[in-house]
Amino acid sequence: MLTTDVLVQTWDLTKALGSAVLPSPDLCAEAYDAARRSIVGIEKSGMYEPSVSVPDDADPVTKLVALLGRDPEWRAP
Repeated sequence: MLTTDVLVQTWDLTKALGSAVLPSPDLCAEAYDAARRSIVGIEKSGMYEPSVSVPDDADPVTKLVALLGRDPEWRAP
């Protein structure tokens, strides 16, 4: 879960800074699979917002951040 948290926080910082650099899609795919298997515990932890719906064919980065309550469309003001 630590790796997953680092990936999601990397996404947070990237979006906040308006950067085009994103976390590794391969690492995000692995983290997404692990988080999906643990979603009940993740939801009960209160550490994340509810999941955001994304298309089934979304890229791994988008799937991961959406699963953990981030809006993939969020942009810095």
